[in-house]
Amino acid sequence: MTTKRHVTIEVSDLTSLHIQCSKCNSVLAIPIGKIDRKLPQQCPNCTNRWGEWEHNGPNHTMDYVVEVRNAAENLKAKMKDAGFTLALELSPEASTRD
Repeated sequence: MTTKRHVTIEVSDLTSLHIQCSKCNSVLAIPIGKIDRKLPQQCPNCTNRWGEWEHNGPNHTMDYVVEVRNAAENLKAKMKDAGFTLALELSPEASTRD
């Protein structure tokens, strides 16, 4: 017999954004509603620089972080009266990751 497990996360379950340093694996967790444009430009643990921080560049790292916050907040607001729930399914690898 084979069983399958599906792990889903509803939009309303999103609480924070985690930024993990690619060099030392330290994690910075920021509540979705508290994300602003004052995030550190480097890892607070190992000082590895995080992305592109030139404000006039097309790949400004903070723009991506703010977009995630805005999308999460907009979805939460719209889902209150939508008449259905919206959930994201995690891959089996992601749902078993430590």
